[in-house]
Amino acid sequence: MSFIFDEEFQTFCDKELQKITVYQNDANLLGHFSDNEIPFTHNEFNDLLKDRNPNLLNWLKEKGIDEANITTETKKEFIGFVTAKYYATVAPLIKKYDPNHLYIGSRLHSNAKNNQFIFKAAEPYVDIVSINYYGFWQPQQKDIEDWNNWTSKPFFITEFYTKAEETGMTNLSGAGWIVKTHKDRGIHYQNFCLELLKAKNCVGWHWFRYQDNDPNDKTADASNSDSNKGIVDTEYKGYSELLKWMKELNNNKYNLVNFFDKIKN
Repeated sequence: MSFIFDEEFQTFCDKELQKITVYQNDANLLGHFSDNEIPFTHNEFNDLLKDRNPNLLNWLKEKGIDEANITTETKKEFIGFVTAKYYATVAPLIKKYDPNHLYIGSRLHSNAKNNQFIFKAAEPYVDIVSINYYGFWQPQQKDIEDWNNWTSKPFFITEFYTKAEETGMTNLSGAGWIVKTHKDRGIHYQNFCLELLKAKNCVGWHWFRYQDNDPNDKTADASNSDSNKGIVDTEYKGYSELLKWMKELNNNKYNLVNFFDKIKN
């Protein structure tokens, strides 16, 4: 995270974000992510401390925190301090160069999605908090409640998926669950999204990804090299059993929202 404190970070962001002016009048665009999965995590704190990062050391000194007394809460609070600086730099420039679309955050992941200080830091700047959500078969109620308590902004699940064994792909890369069949993938999709439809603070979800990884693509990064993540294969042929279950839920989303609202009321 040390780049955020670099004196040229503002200049870099301004130069890069000028590129989004071409999207100002795009009616098909929801908004802009500024990044993906920045390491706003405990491990990053540990690395900065190990490197004797002056920004971290000065922060600890100002807070009157001795290095021998650093707690998990200390780490979370410092990461929130850094993310506040990040969002304060990026968000105004996004709105400057494209005032017509939303700023949908930086795609929080890992323990960043469970850090209240990050959500409070993002509150004045983002329109939607974007979250990549792995590790659970469905969104946890405690997470949804925490996000609702930590910010007035809604959330958007920007990554989740399962991989089917029946494709014959190795499915070694990526964070999604492995299941036996595409029908199981469809069941997972419905189960996952039903929990999101119950949530008052959720405005949508995005299955990652549209197309399977191509094992023959030598330019792909290690996390996208060999897995059945897509709703279509590498030749754009859709997985009909998965799509059937997706379509069933998607076509009934508003009726389901109304149903869940009546139950809660």
